[in-house]
Amino acid sequence: MTAGQGESPMSPASASRSPAILLTRRRWDLYFLPAILAAAVVGACVAAATGEMRPLVGPIPLALFWWLMRAATPRDGMPALSVDADMRRLLCWFGFMLLLLLAVEVVDCYLTGREFGAPYQAYHLALQGTVLVVFFAGTLVFARRIDRRRQRESRAVP
Repeated sequence: MTAGQGESPMSPASASRSPAILLTRRRWDLYFLPAILAAAVVGACVAAATGEMRPLVGPIPLALFWWLMRAATPRDGMPALSVDADMRRLLCWFGFMLLLLLAVEVVDCYLTGREFGAPYQAYHLALQGTVLVVFFAGTLVFARRIDRRRQRESRAVP
């Protein structure tokens, strides 16, 4: 039986090729509620540290996106492809580098007394630029590994 002849995306035969998950409204809640809470806490901390109220609106776009995803998801859920291990590693790399960029910014503001969001000096660009070069180089390494693995897998499948 081919993939187009009666196999559902959740059947075991198709799961061996491309694992699928059932996206439900509850799953969206589990994804977004911790993120919205974290954005609220971070926004409150940044607002308290800087005295500006703008960071307090941080959770609003997340909450709107959460509402949009819940509204677009049918009551019974919808099948979707799962993130494979390679993509999970790449997403972790993106998150790590984003946190590193933020940490460099926060440490710089703390050590130099520069206000958060103030214009950059040349040394700021050198610091952030170095992190960005490492980010892009690492991303290229990940992409090359993923591409090689997929090429090997496509050659191994008859």
